Amino acid sequence: MRFGIDFFRRHARKFIFGALLLIPLFIFSVFAWAHWVEPNRLTTTYLKYPIPEWNGTDNRIRIAMAGDFHVRHGEADRLKRVINALREQSPDIIILVGDFAFASSDPHKNTLDLPLMSRIFRRLRNGGKTPVYACLGNHDYAYGDAKMRKMLEDADITLLEPGTARLHFGENCEVFLGGVSNRNQREVDPKTIPFPPEDFYGAALFVVHSPDLVVDLPREAGYALTLAGHTHGGQICLPGRIPFVPHASRIGDQYAHGMFEEGGKDLFVTRGVGESRLRMRLFCPPEIVVIDLVPTEALPESQWRNRAGNPRKIQLPQ
Repeated sequence: MRFGIDFFRRHARKFIFGALLLIPLFIFSVFAWAHWVEPNRLTTTYLKYPIPEWNGTDNRIRIAMAGDFHVRHGEADRLKRVINALREQSPDIIILVGDFAFASSDPHKNTLDLPLMSRIFRRLRNGGKTPVYACLGNHDYAYGDAKMRKMLEDADITLLEPGTARLHFGENCEVFLGGVSNRNQREVDPKTIPFPPEDFYGAALFVVHSPDLVVDLPREAGYALTLAGHTHGGQICLPGRIPFVPHASRIGDQYAHGMFEEGGKDLFVTRGVGESRLRMRLFCPPEIVVIDLVPTEALPESQWRNRAGNPRKIQLPQ
């Protein structure tokens, strides 16, 4: 015991000096990971979403979803990786939930090669075989909504602002898409929200950039699921994907990422594939999302969900 105390006294300065060296090394390591590594760790989230109207059928429609691209000057290769990842899923429909641009006060960062972006995004169409739908986000309006509309139009991508699409994939297999683009990240005029037609009987999905709009979406609209982005999942998070800086929201910070139920309405929020402000991510890797729409009876009864009740996070099967 005495030997240990004497040893520590003789080497205390070395221990303290070593600890002081480790602190900046640790900080630099976290910064390096968050800046150079994690933003490039594109992940894929898979889930199945039950459609009760399809019971008695073998319907299965695959949707690939991405958002919050925030393309910056010179990031064409990064965008190509995302586009390739979406195409590899062989989706029936592709949905893009806005913020294609990165709006910055720096003129150099705001100089995007829009024709090149358009050519890259056009690859999602797979020669016209795969329908692609999108909405604009707040960064797109800040960058220039007319320019972003032209970019998407040249890419042969259908913009929902507001707009609808009724897609037929065979007998008794229909998907209805409704959507709006929101200039303000927290407000949309409810009067602009399109409703599915009364004769529609299938999977109705609502597409919007900010998840806050789920508050304004009438339950009687008939949408089974709202798809949104905007939050980046928090982007900089504590372990457990707890946002370090909570995102301003009318529906609470707990809606930063994942599948939720709000007032009987289902909502999925993606972490997105890009970053705004800081070019960093921590404990919150970028993602594309693959949603398989299936008959409710195709899933075990324990995985069926009711849509009445309080806001809660829903765990869907992978």
